[in-house]
Amino acid sequence: MSTDPSSGADAVPFPGPPFDSADADVIFRSSDVIEFRLHKALLSLVSPVFRDMFTLPQPASESSTTLPVVEVTETSVLFDKALRFFYPGARPKVDNPSELRDVLTVLIHKYDMQGVIPIAQQHLERYLTSHPLAAYVVAHTFQWNHLASEAAKASLKTPIRSANAAAPRNLQHFSAFAYHNLLFYHHSCAEAAKAEVTSLRWIPSPNEYVWFGCSNCARAPTSYCLADTYSWRPCAWFDTYLNNIGSALMQTPGVDLAAHASIRNAYKAASKCTTCRDKIFEQLHLWIRDSLQPRIDAAIDKVELIF
Repeated sequence: MSTDPSSGADAVPFPGPPFDSADADVIFRSSDVIEFRLHKALLSLVSPVFRDMFTLPQPASESSTTLPVVEVTETSVLFDKALRFFYPGARPKVDNPSELRDVLTVLIHKYDMQGVIPIAQQHLERYLTSHPLAAYVVAHTFQWNHLASEAAKASLKTPIRSANAAAPRNLQHFSAFAYHNLLFYHHSCAEAAKAEVTSLRWIPSPNEYVWFGCSNCARAPTSYCLADTYSWRPCAWFDTYLNNIGSALMQTPGVDLAAHASIRNAYKAASKCTTCRDKIFEQLHLWIRDSLQPRIDAAIDKVELIF
């Protein structure tokens, strides 16, 4: 932050390039009294609000400059971040989805800068995986349904319906109706995912899976109907695995099955059997990767997110 040396020791500070242009024809003064020296022509091109504003008489600055001054309610930090989304010579810089929402509220809702939407969406895409809930709030706020859908799907890896799940700060700007729809989407995805491990009618029979063919292991207390419509009682350890996965899917429908702790427990239990231990590591991994995970992903893809 600098001060204009030609204005004396008490000059109003102004930001660095490119918001300190010597040939500026308008000053925007932030709520914390920082002066941005800008160009009317550029601002008019990107915002109909600015274009209309400049048709009105503007008050002169209280400093030595004769440039018109526009007082804005934004802080210098927020106004600087907003300008960087469209001003030549500047690069957008936001540190999190909350900052992005604040900036976009200024640009789109206040100044009607529709032209910044493509670059704003690119910035939001960076947070879809790392901050899916916060990204969903931003996408929903600006009615970017395609990004909202991606963020909602990414959030399936987060147990947002758990009492221990922390809500992102952006939810304070979110309607109860919209949040309820997101929770309903999570619940519907969880039910759809769990159905794939509750009913196994999609598994072919006969098959070579050791958990159905082993004669040494204790059998499961319940039986499952396979594709041949006959009831089969798998190994007890496999039944336990399905129950554990079902519980995990109800909390986080987007859980990575290949990395979940339940598979390690299944390996450990199956390794106690001389028959299962020879095949379990290869068969269970391939079954999850090639059959179970794709089935769950496809079931989730069929769930509709309500806006």
